[in-house]
Amino acid sequence: MLGLLAMVATQNSGVLPLIPLPNRVVSLSSKPFAFDKKTVITTDRKMFAVDELRSMFPKFRMAYSAGVSKDVVMLQHDARLGSEAYNLLVDRDHILIRYGGDSGALYAVETLKQLQMGKSAQFRPVSVDDAPRFRWRGMHLDVSRHFFPVETVKRSLDLMAAAKMNVFHWHLVDDGGWRIQIKKYPKLTEIGAWRRGTGVPWSYGEIYLEKPKPGTPSYGGFYTQDQIKDVVKYAAKRGITIVPEIEMPGHTLPVLVAYPELACNTTKKYDSATWSTNVYCAGKDKSFEFIQNVLDEVFQLFPSKVIHIGGDEVDKLWWNNCPDCQARMKSEGLKDAGELQSYFIKRVEKYINSKGRSMIGWDEILEGGLAPNASVMSWRGNEGGIAAAKSGHEVVMSPTSHCYFDFGYDSTSTEHVYSWEPVPAELTGKERDLVIGGQCNVWTEWIPTRDRYDRMVWPRAFAMAEVLWSSRPKNWSNFQDRLLANLRVLDAKNVQYFLEQPEIPVSFVFDTKPSYLSRSDFKAPVYVSANLKAPAKDWPMLLSQEMPQNNSLYLAYKRGDGSLGDMAELRASTDIHPVPASLPENGLTVDTFSQKFSSVTEVEKAKPEGSTSAMVVDLAARPTQNTPFALRFHGSIRFPDRQFKLYLSSDDGSLLRLNGITVINNDGLHAASAKSVGIKAVDGLYDLDLVYFDNGGASSLKLEYESATTPRQAVPASWFYRSTK
Repeated sequence: MLGLLAMVATQNSGVLPLIPLPNRVVSLSSKPFAFDKKTVITTDRKMFAVDELRSMFPKFRMAYSAGVSKDVVMLQHDARLGSEAYNLLVDRDHILIRYGGDSGALYAVETLKQLQMGKSAQFRPVSVDDAPRFRWRGMHLDVSRHFFPVETVKRSLDLMAAAKMNVFHWHLVDDGGWRIQIKKYPKLTEIGAWRRGTGVPWSYGEIYLEKPKPGTPSYGGFYTQDQIKDVVKYAAKRGITIVPEIEMPGHTLPVLVAYPELACNTTKKYDSATWSTNVYCAGKDKSFEFIQNVLDEVFQLFPSKVIHIGGDEVDKLWWNNCPDCQARMKSEGLKDAGELQSYFIKRVEKYINSKGRSMIGWDEILEGGLAPNASVMSWRGNEGGIAAAKSGHEVVMSPTSHCYFDFGYDSTSTEHVYSWEPVPAELTGKERDLVIGGQCNVWTEWIPTRDRYDRMVWPRAFAMAEVLWSSRPKNWSNFQDRLLANLRVLDAKNVQYFLEQPEIPVSFVFDTKPSYLSRSDFKAPVYVSANLKAPAKDWPMLLSQEMPQNNSLYLAYKRGDGSLGDMAELRASTDIHPVPASLPENGLTVDTFSQKFSSVTEVEKAKPEGSTSAMVVDLAARPTQNTPFALRFHGSIRFPDRQFKLYLSSDDGSLLRLNGITVINNDGLHAASAKSVGIKAVDGLYDLDLVYFDNGGASSLKLEYESATTPRQAVPASWFYRSTK
């Protein structure tokens, strides 16, 4: 069933509901094309794209034919087009698809699906010329920490194809479990694929890998080689290359539990529950023999030209304390463990190259010198990718700032993903061409279920797909309209996607007069309740409603199955402090703390160590230049505009109250990030209570203001007044 949200957005958006946005698309004045019993497909060869086309209307018998001029869908190969490029023409009499390769034909069909008018058999008349910006448009899934069955993987591949993504980075090996059958080394899955317990919660300090025992809870699983072959074939039909990751030389706990002879020879006892004891011994030739044997079976299963070897977060302390590794360093003339890592990576790459394949790894493989033919996947920001491109190596960008979908939507919203530019400005000329694409990464320590996986990936993956495909200028408002329409794709697959809060210009109203909401305030149907805990079925659609005074109202969208998305809170308060005839002096009082806190609540429970004054909200009042510390600002504020927006940015957590009402909650341990809120307020003095803490590391705190007449800027000292209470 299509959600009302998706249906109404499709009807009223005024834009073509296409994601990713094609390079050129023109709406035509023709009547829509309509499938009926006379519709015929003509094609120069059979391919998966035709099967997808036929599946759209299984009740119609669409035969392969030639020489038909009307009621026809024509697929024609065009050697002038790239393998993923296509042209699509839809008018009242026919649909013409010209494609460069099988993938291009499939992408044309996926675009055609988005042009379907509701549930009818009619399609919007358009002309489309399209090709991808990048050749690597990836999605990563870690199945080591939490295991996902073949059915979930295949559903992910279906959704990737719909979004024109073409690389599935399958993270099969890590500390949490070994997930690929290797016939030469059966203990990898007999022991290394299972850990004691239920799998939830995840703990790096308690990874007890062991063979399942009757009567003892055990969590895990693995893919047989037959299952992997099936998934690879399934992906290939959909134009998707599966790139396997076989992690090395770190993150190899399952290997060393199953085959401890591959570990370093140190006096420290090996403990299978300690996640850091997971490094291949680089001084033993048997380690490389093992890796080569494993890779030989991987090569047989995956036709991908690229093999991912990880290479990240290697605990070099083990190498520094291992006589075999020290002997290797001496014999090879290596000055430190960083160069030993480079030796390890280069030796593995040489073997991979000898089999006609190429290697890619996380940006740590740059340490000690990059292997000659390797590509780099840059995750620790852009720096690794910039360095690799400047040295002539191909790069896949995947920085945590925009591409880590295990991060919450508070820090990495769909809009934030959409704003990403994969090619760093520091690259120029041919260096820019070495950025071959990007991908979103899903690490599953805290993603144990399919529903949670759905929520973390979608709809952010739509934003990533457009960033990596389209060469058109970005327009977030336009993308939102198209995104709402494409939620039907997710509804059809029963995806429990994340629905962000309805966008509202004002969340808090401070006024003695009533305020109203109406359907016209929103782009799509929104549902409302004064009871946050009411079941979704009891949330009626908003038509027009008065906001309850001195209470909250909650708004949310609904998915196609009727479940609620994230909720927005609106609050109306009549608690107004009139402006006195004589204003207090400017400034704020600041309580100071020199302690370590992990939440605003902890600060509020603590006793201040001192008190000082400040003219504005910033870090000048911090007790020392060292961290950790906390600040709590008290006073009043008067706003010059009646409707405005406040931004509270901090590293780590912060919280802002006006008249005792929490208007911005930016609590928690996090890097610098901003949260904002729309406020409508009559003239008055408002009690201000702002709490901030820094747990350690970087420190930042900003309170900013924006209105229709004032661009975003720091709240000035002239607005703050000392409390008269």
